[in-house]
Amino acid sequence: MGTEVNLGDLLSAITALLAVIISVFSYFLSKRRATIEHITVNRMDWIKEVRRLCGDFLLEFNRDPANVDKLKELYLRIQLYGYGKPYEALFQTLEACIDHVDDTSHEKKEFTDKALLCAQQVLQDVWWRMKREAGISERADNKMKKLYDSRSKTSGA
Repeated sequence: MGTEVNLGDLLSAITALLAVIISVFSYFLSKRRATIEHITVNRMDWIKEVRRLCGDFLLEFNRDPANVDKLKELYLRIQLYGYGKPYEALFQTLEACIDHVDDTSHEKKEFTDKALLCAQQVLQDVWWRMKREAGISERADNKMKKLYDSRSKTSGA
């Protein structure tokens, strides 16, 4: 009688232990997935709003005459969405636009083009960051880009 181990009891114990481990792992995985989804949705909303504000700013800047108070308001709203190095060029360019609001439309085009490039860079940086936070590696991202590029070429787009 002593220390005999029933094989059935041992298998049951191992199965129960594995079930607990898998449940804990699944819990943490689903929690991480929910967090990533939440971050992704918020970043998408951020991108849409910053794109809209930048577009409104540039449309107002190119009006004749442009409303300087409206430009300053839009500039302040855009500033609320960003800080640090990636945004400095955009902010400096928007400030330059406000300073040159009375220029001719030909002169404004240079500022408009620069502001567009700066805004696109900020939005691209946020998009890249969002993909990395969502677990999309640079390697997988490049693979998808190559696939997209090859399909675009074959479809004539």
